[in-house]
Amino acid sequence: MSSNQMKDMFDRVIHNKVRMGNFETKDQDTLCIRSLLQFPKSAFSVADFCAGSGNALNVMTEGTEAVTFGIEPNEEKYLELRERANYALYGGYEECRISRDTFRLMYLNPPYGAPRFGKL
Repeated sequence: MSSNQMKDMFDRVIHNKVRMGNFETKDQDTLCIRSLLQFPKSAFSVADFCAGSGNALNVMTEGTEAVTFGIEPNEEKYLELRERANYALYGGYEECRISRDTFRLMYLNPPYGAPRFGKL
């Protein structure tokens, strides 16, 4: 990883701290991740354990048969999430108990940066 790629990744983390943990993944980064996946034609479950407003979850699953689950500890973002996810919970993921093999896809939101996903 080049020093510029590292800087971009850490810039995202720094902005995350500045915004009090609220720095959603950009649509272009989510689309890059999505391009690496193949979705089934039938219903399947997707979870996002720190879903924010649910925008990334929507971008990730748009046009699929996904049944979406989101968890969000920020009340303002949770209210947005309720409008976007099939099922939304208010609180932290660490308070949840989930059975093995419940979700087909679990979207976790690390500090992605556009340079890492430039051309695939």
